[in-house]
Amino acid sequence: MTLDFQHQRVMDDLLGAERAMREKNEEVIRDMQQGFVKLANKFDGERFESLRRDNPKIPGSWTVADWMRFFEDVTLTTRGWNTPELRDRREIQELQQQVEAYKAKVKDLEKRLEEERTKEPAAASPNQARAIPEKKSKAAPRPIAVQPQEDEITPPTSDMVKDVASILSSLPSKVPAPYEKILDGGNRTGVILDQALQRYWIMIYLIGRWRISTWIEMDVVVSQVVGLKPGAGSMHRLLENLVEKNLVYSETIRGPYTSLSLYRLSPEGEKMYETLFHAKPVENEWARINRLHQGDQEVQHTMNIIAFTAHARARGYSTRTLPENKETSTPPDLWISRDGESLYVEVELSEKENPIKWKNQAKLNNGKVAIAAGTLQQRETLVNDCKAMHLTGYAVEMEIMVKAKRFGNITPDDPLWTEIW
Repeated sequence: MTLDFQHQRVMDDLLGAERAMREKNEEVIRDMQQGFVKLANKFDGERFESLRRDNPKIPGSWTVADWMRFFEDVTLTTRGWNTPELRDRREIQELQQQVEAYKAKVKDLEKRLEEERTKEPAAASPNQARAIPEKKSKAAPRPIAVQPQEDEITPPTSDMVKDVASILSSLPSKVPAPYEKILDGGNRTGVILDQALQRYWIMIYLIGRWRISTWIEMDVVVSQVVGLKPGAGSMHRLLENLVEKNLVYSETIRGPYTSLSLYRLSPEGEKMYETLFHAKPVENEWARINRLHQGDQEVQHTMNIIAFTAHARARGYSTRTLPENKETSTPPDLWISRDGESLYVEVELSEKENPIKWKNQAKLNNGKVAIAAGTLQQRETLVNDCKAMHLTGYAVEMEIMVKAKRFGNITPDDPLWTEIW
């Protein structure tokens, strides 16, 4: 066992422990914030929503001190020992105690993380698949010669969150006149209706501006912007409202290791986008694959291309689906970029030998291949084929990528590739 291998194993285990601790911290903070949001809406919902309209970063940017100042300004009328007002005040006191308990938990987690860093890491099973941290080195991908145009690129998930937060104040508070009868908000009224409309507009914006096709990605972006936890059923029902009103087309594709719900704007939805944002929508990923790559026939390939781009963006990459490239007769499936380094990637769901394909891809990638295989067996076979041709590169299997971690918990610190050679 070489020193480099031991060092790599130590780094892998330390990074895994650190991610676990960080995820626990983030979960505690999210739960605490959800409790605050619930109480804020209960005690003084009108003032809370007014503050959020003035500053779209609220509540995500608030500290505990900000929350305390908000609740201190809530006026409660005392009329007895067991009135609802006093019960609510006691709830605040209990919540304050919970905050202190959460702080103690965070400190304890940080202490345990520090202790974990000083321990000798346990030996990993030789057959255990392990993602490889992507560090910049001589083997890291360099900028490739032909890059997509800036307006063709979809940014990382975190950048989309910032972009959507920046436009919240400009979103209309009412349904545009031509669509009042189509999208009436159901039986929602008051603040609930305002929230629903805002989230309708965000979803339409993500599809028409940033080419988003998946529910899992829309859910993460919208939830982070409005301060909710991803996976809320109410959020998905809003998207289905748009489908029911024929503003968005939808289809669920099921495969051997995952399923994916896809969305794109209908012609009526495209018109609504123009009305809302005074610009024509761009073609989203699903629509583009259907038009250029027989996506409606090769549905498994379509699903895996879209799943890979969503996972890449969650890990901090910019993407372009089916990028145009005049240097090859076989257009690549997608392009990804991060920190000035970029790659063309092929999604390959077979184990068929295809030396011409991989040699062409290596020409585009400064001598490297980048493969998103379907299964572990496919990945191993394809990588061995490339090694036999003396090609280096990157590979990942989708069956592990989509199951390794809940999508809403993925961060740019999570590696994209399971094998680099």
